[in-house]
Amino acid sequence: MTEINISTSKKRKRFIKSSVHHHPTRVDLTPMVDLGFLLITFFVFTTSMSQPTAMNVIEPKNGTAMPVKESGVMTIILGKDHQLFYYYGMLGTQRPTGQIKKMNFKDARFFITKKKNETAIADLMYIIKSDGNSPFGDSIDILDE
Repeated sequence: MTEINISTSKKRKRFIKSSVHHHPTRVDLTPMVDLGFLLITFFVFTTSMSQPTAMNVIEPKNGTAMPVKESGVMTIILGKDHQLFYYYGMLGTQRPTGQIKKMNFKDARFFITKKKNETAIADLMYIIKSDGNSPFGDSIDILDE
C-alpha cells in the first residue's frame, strides 16, 4: 500500500511519498465475457422459434370442377398500380361492371372477414385472380390477409 509521510515540523509542510508507486485498480473482465457468451448460447439453444402457420391453397387443376355454392364465393381481382377489386358469387353477364366493387388493401381484411362471418366455413371459397400487370407483392399481401 501507499503511505504518506507527513513531517511534524511546522515550518516545513511538505508531503513525502514513499517509493512504492500506486497503480490504478485493473478489473479483468474475461470471466464476465465468458459468462455472457455461455448465457447467449444457452438461450439460443433452448428457445423455440415460432412455427410457421400454413394455409390450404387449392390450385386449379384440369379435370372435374369442384362444386362450390355461389353464395359462399368471394372473388378478389388484383389490378395494375396496386388496384384491388372484388365481387361476390358469379359474375353476371348483363351488367358485370355494377357487380365489381373497388377496395384498397386497408379495407381488404374487413371485407374478407365480413364474408367469412356471413358464410358457413364449409361453403366459403376465396378466388384470387391476378392481372398480368399486377405486382407480385400484391399477391403475397392479399394471401396474408
